[in-house]
Amino acid sequence: MLASPLTDGHLLGTDELGRDVFSRLVYAIRISAVAVAQAVGMALLIGVPFGLVAGMTDRAVAMVVMRITDIVMAFPPIILAIAIIAVLGPDLTNAMIALGLVFAPRVVRLTRSSVSAVRHETYIEASRTIGTGSWRLMFWHVLPNVRAPLIIQTSILAGVTLLAEAGLSFLGLGVQPPNASWGTMMRSAFDSLNDQNLLILWPGGMIMLTVLAFNVVGDGLRDSFGREVHRGDR
Repeated sequence: MLASPLTDGHLLGTDELGRDVFSRLVYAIRISAVAVAQAVGMALLIGVPFGLVAGMTDRAVAMVVMRITDIVMAFPPIILAIAIIAVLGPDLTNAMIALGLVFAPRVVRLTRSSVSAVRHETYIEASRTIGTGSWRLMFWHVLPNVRAPLIIQTSILAGVTLLAEAGLSFLGLGVQPPNASWGTMMRSAFDSLNDQNLLILWPGGMIMLTVLAFNVVGDGLRDSFGREVHRGDR
């Protein structure tokens, strides 16, 4: 137990129960991938349709949607997520549902802003003229032309979700032991900090590198889509 790195074939040592840290670190990638997919997927599933409706309909509907969004965003995200988990129960899926509900208002605002910028374009007016229905217009003509900011926002939300999931698991509200996640590994490492202080370095480093990777991807996508728009204008 609590073996140092490179001891008896354990590349990164062992934890307080004698489990191989490297194996659990790699296995936790699966948990993180599922968590990001669940939370970001729910945020997009809720936020994109409501954002489209708010951007394409009259002011009364848009005002109702945006006021609800403002109310949800007025609460601190982690506090709101903890409140939702308290109702649903501590579990990875419940935690990601909570994060998805917390992140959805940000997607609503971004989608509405992007839709408002293209709703009066010539191709939209032409589609209206030939009798294209509102729902077909939103999902077949408007949505493909506002995908760039949504894709960038998705990569940013993925990094934020990873941090939030690790924080919730650290508090015992996400992944439950003995399942491995970087948050639960940090919790265990924190309890053993005086005996083996390197344990907390590995999951913390993985979280840092993964969030950095998501942010770099987001920056690259933003630059790429920016060049496409610039070439289109020319």
